[in-house]
Amino acid sequence: MSVDGTPVTDMVSMILDADPAVSGVQELKLWEALLAQIRSFPDGDGDGLPGIPARDAAPAGR
Repeated sequence: MSVDGTPVTDMVSMILDADPAVSGVQELKLWEALLAQIRSFPDGDGDGLPGIPARDAAPAGR
């Protein structure tokens, strides 16, 4: 589904180009975006792994 909730019929239009400056499409995968977001979290307990902030640890209720 698109952002506004309508069904997507053209999947090619939904491909995200991770690096528009490079020739061709460098397809950004959802798991890559999620991993990049998680890596941005600080290591709060010194275990070498990002800690999930409390605000992101549970559903937002939307």
